[in-house]
Amino acid sequence: MARIVRKAAELAPIMIVQANDKDGSKKTEVGMRRKKSVAFLEKLMRENGFPNIEISAPPRYSRPLLVGRREPISNLEPINYSVHPVFRSAALAGQTPGN
Repeated sequence: MARIVRKAAELAPIMIVQANDKDGSKKTEVGMRRKKSVAFLEKLMRENGFPNIEISAPPRYSRPLLVGRREPISNLEPINYSVHPVFRSAALAGQTPGN
């Protein structure tokens, strides 16, 4: 798993992983449950290229998202909507995405 996270850090500035803290069935192996946990995935991401971790865990939700970044948000460049292909048509129309 560490090798995959390191490779992702080479390819992208952000990685999003979904954890699963629910116990699940009795057949689930202890080791597998541990590898799906927030604590395990957070450590894995921090040690392999994504030191800045944000965890989105709404109350009573057993599958939080971990958003790992190579750099703090303050160091990331804002998206230039006029050249980003997803937002290009909105920018040309003088709109911002979501309007």
